[in-house]
Amino acid sequence: MNWQFFTDQVLWASVIAYGSCFILTIFFLYKRINRLENILISLLTMFSGVMLYEIAYHYSWSEADTIARVWQDISWFTLGGTTAFPLLFYTSVMLAPLLAWRYITFNKAFTVVLATGIISFIIWVELGFQQFWCLCEGADIFGKYLPASQIETIGYWMNSFSKILSIAPAFLFYPSASWITRQRIADWLKKPAN
Repeated sequence: MNWQFFTDQVLWASVIAYGSCFILTIFFLYKRINRLENILISLLTMFSGVMLYEIAYHYSWSEADTIARVWQDISWFTLGGTTAFPLLFYTSVMLAPLLAWRYITFNKAFTVVLATGIISFIIWVELGFQQFWCLCEGADIFGKYLPASQIETIGYWMNSFSKILSIAPAFLFYPSASWITRQRIADWLKKPAN
């Protein structure tokens, strides 16, 4: 089954989640800043979501040696060298939206989306961290009960649902609900009738 978009490189779920992060950030910052700043902050936020997801995905593979892997990965900042996963680089990109600190509001929506993403990863790992692209050795709890095609489907859906974690950075810019309501009503009233 083909789960991927753009010549088998990117999942559809990734395109939807990362695009949603970008669009939500633009929406949340609408009329609060100029367009260029909005687009730049939205791009930073989207890349932050990608890095947040990649860090969670990378460290979900093995619970036993996670601490050792963090120390190994944190020792290099280069994309080359002996480290396959440059943790410092990924973390710095993930934290880049904090540069727009004036517009950040820590709110319930951010907490709920972040918690949902983390819980989805925990569930995925507890189910065996199935992958849709391989039947990885020792990773499939359901491997002895289900055919390979069903494990692939479970892996795809868990991977897709856990992408909600990559949308969380957009909710850092979520304004108060009263602002959205007041602003949207004011915009609607200003529009000329056709």
